[in-house]
Amino acid sequence: MVSSVQSPGVWCRLERKVDVFLVGPHLAWPAISLLEMISYRPDIDGLRALAVAMVVVFHFRLIPGAEAGHLGVDVFFAISGYLITAVILRDVGQDRFSLRDFYLRRVRRLAPALIVTNLACIVAGALLLFPSQLHELLTQTVAAQLYVSNLHFWRSINYFGLAADGVFLLHTWSLSVEEQFYIVYPAVVLMIGRFMPYLLWPAVWLGVLASLALSVAFASAKPEAVFYLLPARAWELLLGAATFRLTRLVRPSVLVCDAILWLGLITLLTSMFVDRDDFAVPGCHALLPVLGSCAVLFAGSYPGLRGRGVLEASGMVYLGRISYPLYLVHWPVFVFGSSLAGSDYTLGLRLISTALSIGMASCLYHFVERPSQSGLSTRPAGVTFRLYGLAVASFLALFAGSLWTGGFPERFPDRVLTIASYSDDRPPSTQECAFSSTAGFDRSACRIGEPDAEPTWIVFGDSHAWAARDAFHKWLTRRGQSGFLIFRNSCLPLKNVGLPGGSGRCLEYGEAIYDALRDASFVDSVLMVSAWRQVLESRITDGDSRKLTPKESKALFHARFDESIQLLISFGVDVYVWEPVPGAEVAVPPALARAEWLGYEPDLRSSLHDYYDEFAFFFEALERNRIDIAGTYSPTALLCTAKGCSPTIDGMPAFFDNSHVSWSHGDSWAEMMLQADERRSGPRVRDQASS
Repeated sequence: MVSSVQSPGVWCRLERKVDVFLVGPHLAWPAISLLEMISYRPDIDGLRALAVAMVVVFHFRLIPGAEAGHLGVDVFFAISGYLITAVILRDVGQDRFSLRDFYLRRVRRLAPALIVTNLACIVAGALLLFPSQLHELLTQTVAAQLYVSNLHFWRSINYFGLAADGVFLLHTWSLSVEEQFYIVYPAVVLMIGRFMPYLLWPAVWLGVLASLALSVAFASAKPEAVFYLLPARAWELLLGAATFRLTRLVRPSVLVCDAILWLGLITLLTSMFVDRDDFAVPGCHALLPVLGSCAVLFAGSYPGLRGRGVLEASGMVYLGRISYPLYLVHWPVFVFGSSLAGSDYTLGLRLISTALSIGMASCLYHFVERPSQSGLSTRPAGVTFRLYGLAVASFLALFAGSLWTGGFPERFPDRVLTIASYSDDRPPSTQECAFSSTAGFDRSACRIGEPDAEPTWIVFGDSHAWAARDAFHKWLTRRGQSGFLIFRNSCLPLKNVGLPGGSGRCLEYGEAIYDALRDASFVDSVLMVSAWRQVLESRITDGDSRKLTPKESKALFHARFDESIQLLISFGVDVYVWEPVPGAEVAVPPALARAEWLGYEPDLRSSLHDYYDEFAFFFEALERNRIDIAGTYSPTALLCTAKGCSPTIDGMPAFFDNSHVSWSHGDSWAEMMLQADERRSGPRVRDQASS
């Protein structure tokens, strides 16, 4: 909330200086003063309510089809750019703008609720989370409190990926983007305004265009960077700032303003439902909510509009006032709830979690946010900064203690800790086996098998090939053979198959691997490894621009599977296929560890019949090409019986998540593969002349 300034004398000074500094002379609206425009506007709280509702609906999956509710964050960015420009303009006009005071107000406004939220998460984590999970939570609290969590998640998390559901403070990335903007923007405004005042607004518009161009250009090639980092997000805040400029330049009629406001509201609500997997975010897709919110901000500066009445309804205004604490608490509530409930996190439970989030946000607003702002505002600036420094130091101390002890493991019995540790039971490195666009297929990159044997195998596929690296290494070693392993996340080991919005990364991968196999005379055999689940989720394309329907996805898979098998045969190699893993619906190690800790029998088994029914498309393609395939390796041989499939091996988790095989079970997987080889009486040697 921005308070208005009442003194007429102040207004005269403001009119003379600020119009020249940030707007230009003789452009003031005749019927409305600048002070009115930066006084409290309840319609902006209503807009905040819409933004936070979009995000909450998206995260709790409350409305079918509202798959783009995450765009509510973009609305918050536009609002922030608008209001922060108003604050800077007001203070400059009163000759009292200070970067120190500006940052002081930011700390007083944002830090208390964030500190309490982080503390609540740590307390819940100490009670519910296993050591590696608690350590990651403490890492996130430090990053969030220092407003660098966007940098942390940029390097570690895909917001729309499966891993995101277990990251307790993932949503704080947007707070970091805003704070980083607040560090840069006021300083730049002051510098340009002091030395080249008439270049300020052209510079803002140039920033909008440059940042938007960056966002669009790299949305597919560097999606994580574009999503998390300020340079590709700055245009959203700057467009809000530019909207404030437009309110000083243009004065439409009441009728036109009302139409603009309603158009903005409709655009905002529509943007929630306009979403496809091949839409890059933010990119051009974020223009919908940003332009919609800017339209509301612009038109809403005109008092008395009918559209403002909707936004100024008491319920909307209150939700807007608690929007910041609601944003803070709703995601941890969702993650803890889904972690505890697993596949039973039904709509009813999600609605209860939503109500709980609103209640917690209301408490934060009334008992933390408002009292702390009024209390700190009467204290010297040094007290505020020292208290904030103490909070950050406390989080750093907890993080250091977790690092020293390994996540405070003394909270659990040894067997529980052993089971939970399988969440980290994965290959030690992801880089040396990963396909690189620049290096292509590098024969020295990732050698597996008997070191003294000449390489004759290529094992390639998606992340499931990487996860089972140790199994493949031990299998080839016991065969007295060797080869190379290469993978690229999410990419099927087929040629001419891409991902929606994947910037051609999988098409490039397939092209490079098949070209290398065509020219690699040393290769006798290949093993194709994948989850094969991308087909079920319609996450494959024949190009890179359109998401396929489930029927189209399966049809494309069949065509490309047949073509790839025949192409490999034409290269004169034996083709082996890794069949789908019968995974679990939830991450296995924490589910088993929690069951062991609380003393109940977990229900993680799945039906073998359901497995074959789910992957019928795959086995149909396999049978059609059976005559040309040298052999297959089925994880069901190790995990399944007639009674069903278990996600454990010798009582320990078979996966480090819900389907990627655990590193320490490499011997068991290698033995399963050797037994399959024995049933085939050894590898078949193809007559290359006949092929």
